[in-house]
Amino acid sequence: MNIEEPIGKYFKLKHLIWSNIAKNKNINNLENLMEICIDPIVDEYPDLIVNSGYRCKALNTNIGGSSTSQHCYGQAIDIKVPNLSSAELYNFIYYKIKGWDQLIWEYPENGDRSWIH
Repeated sequence: MNIEEPIGKYFKLKHLIWSNIAKNKNINNLENLMEICIDPIVDEYPDLIVNSGYRCKALNTNIGGSSTSQHCYGQAIDIKVPNLSSAELYNFIYYKIKGWDQLIWEYPENGDRSWIH
């Protein structure tokens, strides 16, 4: 990710993901998602691929996401692992990872094109 990427005319991505208040109060919106849910999965499956993380409402609408999607709040991530079925990944998360509040096996009928939310 290029945090120097311009976003609009006047700011860069780094300006939008940084907050002095968050730093001073030790708050990180994505930290819980990553540390509690994703890091333990990557410990087991280091080849994990993130298909989708945070989405603004416009992107979420454009791709047909739910109007109440947790992606719009930085509370969801869609993942898969190469050469691992989504069923195996789902079961690993269900039985081994604690702390998630929503676990969805997306489009299991699509085989290799399915993912875990």
